[in-house]
Amino acid sequence: MFFLTIPHCSVHIPPELQPRLNPEANLRAMAEPGLDLLFALPGVETVAGDVHLSVVNLNRSRDDINPRTGDPYPETLSQNVLADFHGMPLYRADAEHSPVERKNFLQLYYDPFFVAVDRLVASGRYAFFVDIHSMNEDSTSYVSKTDSLGGRPDMCLGNDGDPAGEAHSDGMPLTCPAPFIRNMAAMLTEKGYRCALNDPFRGGYIIQTYGSRIPCLQLEMSKRLFMTADNGECVADRLRALGRHLSQVFSAMDRQRAG
Repeated sequence: MFFLTIPHCSVHIPPELQPRLNPEANLRAMAEPGLDLLFALPGVETVAGDVHLSVVNLNRSRDDINPRTGDPYPETLSQNVLADFHGMPLYRADAEHSPVERKNFLQLYYDPFFVAVDRLVASGRYAFFVDIHSMNEDSTSYVSKTDSLGGRPDMCLGNDGDPAGEAHSDGMPLTCPAPFIRNMAAMLTEKGYRCALNDPFRGGYIIQTYGSRIPCLQLEMSKRLFMTADNGECVADRLRALGRHLSQVFSAMDRQRAG
């Protein structure tokens, strides 16, 4: 069995924050809408975030320290995000979260998410899980080697390793074995998707936290596969086709591990 985490699918922003937002910030392009609908799969347990990542970034440590470096995350990549992907402030001047609000948001949105994931991992019923994300094609400041090789891949699978799925030179432990992630990439390639490993994304805090307890990987899918634009709308028939393919691949991986 497997389960899914979908931390950034929500576009919800608490009402008290909405009047304080900077209208020039591109919050829609930061969001990853539609992924919760994509994975409404029968019998598949899913833990989904329920707030926009500008409020709480669930794929970062609670104390905002990057486990890979031991340093605070950069501003645009932090758990307390204050700017969009191009550095535009998310909030009007002097209208950012107060310390009390930060504490409340962590208790309301961050802690329950990880309690739910902890429960599934501790149950011992699951062979692996996949942390699901979508990546922007254009409206992003992330830089990748794949960007200069004909654009971003359709899908990027990350186990915190190198482009072959093996251990990275920085010594971070793999969150799932290299053959496992290469096998999944091969299955997705057979379905017509252009895949890359650990580039542009190796994986964030969620898989770094649980990789020593259960095999897990981060899957980033280009928004062009199911959205009209990075800040656009989801296309229903594309969502259904993509969901069907991913369900087939995840189920096949599950059968292999069970066998």
